[in-house]
Amino acid sequence: MSYLSNSLPSGDLCLLNMIRFYLLVSLLQFWVATLLRAQECVADPGPAVFFEDFGSGPNPGLAPSSGSIGFIFGTTNPNGYIVANRSGREDQLWHDGPDHTEGDTDGYMLLFNASDGPSAFYRSTFTGLCPTTDYIFTCYLANLMVPTSCIGNPVHPEVRFTAIDPSDETVLLSTTTRQILVRSRLEWHEFSFRFRTRPNQSEVYIQLTNEAPGGCGNALGMDDLSLSLCNIQQTQTLDLCDTPDGRIQVGSSIYTTPGTYLDALPLPNSCNDTLITTIINGEQRRLPSLRYTFCQGDVLEVAGRTFTSSASFVDTLPGPSADCPFYQAYEISAQAPQTYPQDIILCPGESIRVGTKVYAQAGVYIDSLLTAAGCDSVVITSVQTPTIQVEVIPDILSIELGQRAVLNASVQGTTDFVLTWQGPGGLSCTDCASPLLVAQASGPYQLIATDLDSGCSDSAVVVVSVLNCEEVFIPNAFSPNFDQFNDQLELFTEDCFTRLISWRIFDRWGAQVYEVIDNPLSGHRFPGWDGFVRGQPAPQGVYSYQLLLERDNGTLKKVSGEVVLLR
Repeated sequence: MSYLSNSLPSGDLCLLNMIRFYLLVSLLQFWVATLLRAQECVADPGPAVFFEDFGSGPNPGLAPSSGSIGFIFGTTNPNGYIVANRSGREDQLWHDGPDHTEGDTDGYMLLFNASDGPSAFYRSTFTGLCPTTDYIFTCYLANLMVPTSCIGNPVHPEVRFTAIDPSDETVLLSTTTRQILVRSRLEWHEFSFRFRTRPNQSEVYIQLTNEAPGGCGNALGMDDLSLSLCNIQQTQTLDLCDTPDGRIQVGSSIYTTPGTYLDALPLPNSCNDTLITTIINGEQRRLPSLRYTFCQGDVLEVAGRTFTSSASFVDTLPGPSADCPFYQAYEISAQAPQTYPQDIILCPGESIRVGTKVYAQAGVYIDSLLTAAGCDSVVITSVQTPTIQVEVIPDILSIELGQRAVLNASVQGTTDFVLTWQGPGGLSCTDCASPLLVAQASGPYQLIATDLDSGCSDSAVVVVSVLNCEEVFIPNAFSPNFDQFNDQLELFTEDCFTRLISWRIFDRWGAQVYEVIDNPLSGHRFPGWDGFVRGQPAPQGVYSYQLLLERDNGTLKKVSGEVVLLR
C-alpha cells in the first residue's frame, strides 16, 4: 500500500480510493440483498385476503363464481373441466377420491382434462391490495391419472404460476411446480409462491398455466385457493441477565419475566408485519412493586429510609450473580384527608348505611370515617326520597265471562313515569292508564308504575272475579189465568247469554206445543210461553222443555227440564 501511495500521482490515488469505496458499497448492497432474500415469510395467521374451496353439494356442481377459466365447462373431454365432489369421473382412468378441504362433506373441486398443448386454465384478479407488500398465493393440485392409464406412460401436468401487474402487464413473479407425478391414489399437493406488489400497485392477477404437452394423461384436480399476507418470521433468544435493567423491549411491548412471546411489528410503507418470537431465559429481575400508604403529617420508614411525603424509588438487591442484580420498586403515597360526596336516591322502604349509621329520610348527612390506610375521611351524603303512588279503580271487580270493563289508574308524585300491567290477560294494552278488560279468567291484575327520574316504583292490584256464565233459570210452574202473576213461562239468564237458538216445549205425549228459534237476548228476561196452543188454552199438566243458548264468546249451553201448568 505504501508503494502505491508513494508511486501514484495524487489524482490517480483519489481515483483508486473512489474505486475501493464503490466496491465496498457494492459488496454491502449485495450482502443486504442476500440477507433480505434469506428472510422467509409465512402466511398471516389471520383471515386470508381471498379463499375459495368451490363449495359443496351433489354432482354436478355449478361453474365457480370467482376467477375465469379458459376451458369449456361441463365436459371431461380435452380442454374441458367440471365441478364435482368425487374425482372418479373417467372410468378406469382417473382416481376416485374426495376434494382437499378438511371436514368438507361432498366438497367440490375443479377437474381439468388438459388441452392438446400448453394453455392457461385459471386466472383470477385481486383488488384492494397494499403496495410494496409481500403476498403468498397457495393452491392444492392433484394428478388425476391412475398408474395404469395411457399404457403406464401418461403425460404429467406441470403448472406455472404467474403474478402480473395489470396496469402494464409487468410480471412480478413466475414459477413452476415441475411435473406433478402419477400416484397410487389421489394425492393433494400444496403449491405456494410469494410475490411483492410494486409501489402504488393495488391490483394483481394470477394466472395458472399447464405447460405439459398434449397427449394421453395430463388431467389435473384443483382445490382450496388462497391469497394471504406473507409476513417475515424471526426468532430471538435473550437472557434477562444480559440487559442492564432486567427489561426487554420488542416494539411497544416490554417483558420482565421469562417466557415465550410473539409480537407483530409493522413494516414501514407496507401492510406486512415482522413476526418476532422472543424466548426469554433467566430469572425475573424486576420484582413486583411494593406499595405503602400513610397519612399525611405522619412519618413512614421503609427499606431503611424515612418518608414524610409521597415518593417512588427502586432499590437494588443481590441477584444470581454480581452483574445480575434484582430491582425492587417502591411506591410511597402520603394520603391527604379525603372528602367523598355521594348523591343517593332512596325509594320507599329503602335505606343506606354510612359507617355505623343508617339513613332512610331525605337530607344531607356528614360522617367522619377512616380510609383503608387508617386516615381521616369525610363522607357527605345527600339523600333524596322521591315518592310515587298509583291507584286503580275499581280495586275489586266481578264480571261475566266475555264482558268488558275499563280499569282506570291514577299516578301521584311524578309526571314522568311508565306503566306495566300484569295479569291473566284480556287487556287492550299493558302500558296505558285505562286499558279495556275483556274478561277471560279470574285473578289479580297488578299495575306497576315506575318513576323514570328516580327508578322508584309503586304498585296496585285489581282482583277480578269472572263469572262462569252458567246461570239459567226457568220457573218449575206457571198459571196463565190472566191475574198478572206468573201468567207466562219466562226465561231468566245472565247478560253473557246473547242469543236463544231454540226453545221447544212438549206435552206428556211428546207433542210440541211451543217453539222459539234464533231469538236475540237483550236482557236478563225473555217472556217465553203464554200457555196457549194454536190459540187455545193448553190443559193443566206437566210439560217438558229443551233450550239451546249461545254465550257472547260463541260457546253453547243446553238446558232441559219440566214445568207444571196450573189452571
